[in-house]
Amino acid sequence: MLKEKDILRGEVLYSEGDGADFLFFMKEGEIILYCDISDEIQIPVIETGQSFNVPICVYRMGSYFGDQECLTEVIKTELIDDKKYYRQATAEAWQNCSVL
Repeated sequence: MLKEKDILRGEVLYSEGDGADFLFFMKEGEIILYCDISDEIQIPVIETGQSFNVPICVYRMGSYFGDQECLTEVIKTELIDDKKYYRQATAEAWQNCSVL
């Protein structure tokens, strides 16, 4: 059964590393998907603990997302809450939106 969820602009739907149990359908608004690559790069202007977010994709009404992560098993050295599937990016509302 689909449940509608309203998300306010700037609110995070899920974060990189969260368990991937659901896929989402965009009813209205926009969601931006991004990865924090601060651990992978060495830039002197980035202080320790500061994130460096790289946008991957923007989803709009009629789009769906999160399916790949639900279907792709990610190998982790330690399972968290017995989960094998994890979010590989962060999804944040770019505008107020509704997802199913």
